[in-house]
Amino acid sequence: MEEFLDEFLDEANEMVTALAAAIDDLAERPSDGTARNTAYRCVHVIRGGAGFLGLGRVERLGAAGERLLGPIAAENLEPTARRLDVARKLGLTLQGVLHSVREEGSEPAGDDGDLLAGIEAAVHL
Repeated sequence: MEEFLDEFLDEANEMVTALAAAIDDLAERPSDGTARNTAYRCVHVIRGGAGFLGLGRVERLGAAGERLLGPIAAENLEPTARRLDVARKLGLTLQGVLHSVREEGSEPAGDDGDLLAGIEAAVHL
């Protein structure tokens, strides 16, 4: 399982970097369909791998990201500055949690309630 974890962490790191770039692209070009799809795909890949590996915190964060970025990718939500700010916070949180998993071998303790609530609020703006 450790081999899968190492591969997942490498891919997840790439996805977090791509997510940040896609969010920056959306801030400049909100109608960019490629950036919309990339942002969603990044959190989707992270959530899926985390679920397979039993990384519950990462999986919950990824699922919340899907609820925000899925409708943006489908053009049902606009990538407003507030929504993109929340998506950036999600990316930074994922980056930190994933770093801890790599360094410590497990997810750090933490309460993501404020971030998760912020994501839900951004979905329903």
